[in-house]
Amino acid sequence: MHFVKIERNLKRWTERHIEQSELSCRSLYKRALQPPKSVESVVFDKIIYDVMQLAIENLPETQRRRFVLFHEFGLTCPQIAEIEECTKQGVRQSIILAENKIKEKIKKYL
Repeated sequence: MHFVKIERNLKRWTERHIEQSELSCRSLYKRALQPPKSVESVVFDKIIYDVMQLAIENLPETQRRRFVLFHEFGLTCPQIAEIEECTKQGVRQSIILAENKIKEKIKKYL
């Protein structure tokens, strides 16, 4: 009985070892949660990121602050309005204006 158990464990070890040694780059890419991007995609994403950062930096102070609080920190319009002691409609309008300005800057690259 003891030898049967040892033989079974060795067979399982061999099966696991063979399965792992047969992995190719293609099969690993299929298993990946996020397949690797092409060089062109990486460069394009970097360009869009840089343009977006520049567009955010060029926003008026109030719009930039509200945009960052909303998109980066995940605050809601009522929370931002409470912090800045203004109306939530004013906050929402500032965020919409900021988003439209950023979209205009990025539209050239899409």
